[in-house]
Amino acid sequence: EDPEAYNLYLKGIYNLRKYTAEGFQEAIKYLELTLQKDPDYALAYAGLSEVFYGISYWGNIPPHQAYPKVKEFAKKAIEIDKDIGEAHASLGLVYTFYDWNWKKAEQELSMALELNPSSAIIHLSYSWFLTLTEKHEEAITEAKRAMELDPLSPLIISHTGLARIWGRQFDKAIQEMKAGMILAPDFYLMHYYIGMAYRG
Repeated sequence: EDPEAYNLYLKGIYNLRKYTAEGFQEAIKYLELTLQKDPDYALAYAGLSEVFYGISYWGNIPPHQAYPKVKEFAKKAIEIDKDIGEAHASLGLVYTFYDWNWKKAEQELSMALELNPSSAIIHLSYSWFLTLTEKHEEAITEAKRAMELDPLSPLIISHTGLARIWGRQFDKAIQEMKAGMILAPDFYLMHYYIGMAYRG
């Protein structure tokens, strides 16, 4: 691998996981620069796929514009390397939140976990699917596993709290997110979800 391409990729992922409008744009910039350095960098395509999922989910681009790009970039990553778990996870999220095809969603997310069981973001993606399909105990388990793999991620801490909220574990959600606020006091999702927990 080209070390410069790898560093650009890491900058893209770092900005992506901020889950802000500015972070998404910075992520696109760095991931596109990665692909200029190495047009066959499958993980960069998977990263772009996750960017457009995030942009759509948080309201910056309408779903009918964003989700086809999620699918396009994920499929491009898989075309280069069929074993890229992150790309299969992105496809799973398309099937979950856009196509509403639970069977295909679970197939893709299960495959993603099989290919890369040490990826925190894949466990997090599977947790989202399980929450949406009301398998709350399993969703919490997957979110906790994501947090074990990446305990300093504000995004993962926040979603673990959300999984607990939907599982009606309000006190635990508040406790975990208060601890998370020490690490990331300005992360907006933490504040949003802790408010949900207090309302619960």
